[in-house]
Amino acid sequence: MRAAAILTLLMLASLMLAQPHDAADRNSKEQPLPKIAPAPEFTLTSQDGTPVSLADLRGKVLDGACFG
Repeated sequence: MRAAAILTLLMLASLMLAQPHDAADRNSKEQPLPKIAPAPEFTLTSQDGTPVSLADLRGKVLDGACFG
């Protein structure tokens, strides 16, 4: 019983450490992400009707809640 438990643990450990065969190939074939340019100037209307421009948002930390 103890030998079976040890064998099972060894098998699980080896499976956790093993990588899929194509993982290295897949990573080498992927194209690098394009460089992102700065956002162009824009003006939107907020939900209370006031205009909001990119200049109004510069330097501020925003989360998705302010757009919901």
